Amino acid sequence: MRYAFSRMRGCFSASTVGTWSKMAIALGLSLVACGTSSHGSSATTSSDASMASPDTGSPSFRSTTDGGADADATRPASDAAASADVDLLEPVSDRHGYFTDRREIRWFRRYLCAPMLEAVLVLAATVANLFRPRWSLLAEIALLRHQLTVLQRSVTRPRVTRFDRIALVALAAVTPTWRNVLRIIQPETLLRWHRAGFKALWRWRCRTRPASRLAPETIVLIRSMASANRLWGAERICGELLKLGVKVSKRTIQKYIRAARPREPRGQRWSTFLRNHGREIWACDFLQAYDVFFRPIFAFVFIELATRKVMHAATTRFPSQAWVTQQLRNATPFGAAPRFLIRDRDDKFGTAFDALARATGMRIIRTAVRAPDMNAICERFLGSLRRECLDHILVLDDRHFQRVVGEFVRYYNAARPHQGLRQQTPVPAERAHEGNVVAIPVLGGLHHDYRRAA
Repeated sequence: MRYAFSRMRGCFSASTVGTWSKMAIALGLSLVACGTSSHGSSATTSSDASMASPDTGSPSFRSTTDGGADADATRPASDAAASADVDLLEPVSDRHGYFTDRREIRWFRRYLCAPMLEAVLVLAATVANLFRPRWSLLAEIALLRHQLTVLQRSVTRPRVTRFDRIALVALAAVTPTWRNVLRIIQPETLLRWHRAGFKALWRWRCRTRPASRLAPETIVLIRSMASANRLWGAERICGELLKLGVKVSKRTIQKYIRAARPREPRGQRWSTFLRNHGREIWACDFLQAYDVFFRPIFAFVFIELATRKVMHAATTRFPSQAWVTQQLRNATPFGAAPRFLIRDRDDKFGTAFDALARATGMRIIRTAVRAPDMNAICERFLGSLRRECLDHILVLDDRHFQRVVGEFVRYYNAARPHQGLRQQTPVPAERAHEGNVVAIPVLGGLHHDYRRAA
């Protein structure tokens, strides 16, 4: 404690050191007095019996209780060193006091008095530094840094307490140059302490909550009320339970009625819409490719949304409006036309295409600008045609392109499984389950159609 007071005298000015010293002494003695207060009678201490210990080099104190002198005389050096952490009067205890064992006295002095007194001294020194001139603070900082350098030569691993870790992390949070100021620990060590503190905080916040205190009969009653009365909310069920003498909060009732009332979708799902109207909806779009001489060539397809079946596919180098209108006639022979036709806003369609569609009984639905998801199924087929076929074949001319697209469309409709159809093909067919497996090459062996020989 003498070292702490000398440290305070160095921090404080001459006019304030006496006042702050008296306040720190009074607070430290009050902490000791609180720990040594007994239930029925107060404890007595002897302050003039202190003397330097030749073994440990730190002062030791003897109590005036019965047998205190003999106990101090025979006390080992380790106990004397442990009790010398805080240079305060040793609290006295008797059989009627608060402490019944000398180990409790040492624990109180080490883990309660010492950290609290150290925190008070640090706070007092910080307040006193606010009134000191800047040159004095800079000189003291330089002196302390030099002393730390000297200590680092002899101390390889300093002992850091929990209070030291908390203080270092807190001070580093408000110090911009904390990496350059650290001397006794590495910056990685301070960051590890910071992360450990966050882990401890969130471990405490995410700790296991106690089980529900509601009786099982009450939980069953809440769920039965929620399932039998679909129009009742948590407030109404809370009122009904109060009528029965059961008091449950609204939030608890909401937790249990969620299981009794599964959330239903507010609107119709896209799969339901396709199942009901998919056979009446077609989609069409263009795919642009290039031949061996980098000349553009186009493929035009019609696809049914319900079965993913490609209804018609044609190729050309010059997709004019008259040619596109003729492909619509070829795709709908004998009046077999859908109710809706989805297309984009390409100029290749023209007014003649829309007029023929209305005359056939179809309603044209144009997609929004830059919204390919509105024609997702047709776009997905064109992507499969490009990735699974055209990216691996070098197109020579128009007839070669027409033959390649036609063969892939036949494979796509009759042999290729689709995830959207639960691994079924667009054109259903009866397949044998017995016999040898035969692989039929498609597009020169680019794909294979596996079947069982009859």
